[in-house]
Amino acid sequence: MCNCLKQKLLDASFHKSNMANLDKENFDTFNQNLFSAEVDVAKYRFNISPRTNIENIRQKCMEFVENFNQPEGKNLLFTGNTGLR
Repeated sequence: MCNCLKQKLLDASFHKSNMANLDKENFDTFNQNLFSAEVDVAKYRFNISPRTNIENIRQKCMEFVENFNQPEGKNLLFTGNTGLR
């Protein structure tokens, strides 16, 4: 495979990854206020609010990023349909 084809494949993968949006979509621009502060077990099936839940998720993600190079570190697994908020 020539270098130009390798670069085109890399560019295509990068474009599909949405990593080009990192200047707009990152921890600094994260807005937890988009999530409800209401605790509604019947609706959300949790005894904490969606805002508290997303703040906990954000904290775990931050810890993962901060410790990414640690060999004893764990992985993250996101499940659910694409585009859910």
